[in-house]
Amino acid sequence: MAIGAGIGDWRRKRRVDLDRVGLIDWPTLQMLALIGSAILVMIALHD
Repeated sequence: MAIGAGIGDWRRKRRVDLDRVGLIDWPTLQMLALIGSAILVMIALHD
């Protein structure tokens, strides 16, 4: 999910029509996905 959000943010930065507003806040989604994956890795390594 974090990789997909990174790609979405990259596409948003390269858009031709700057007035076109997106529905998804890609940087926030990417950060939440990275935090979630870090939490899951810590849980997996804890046992």
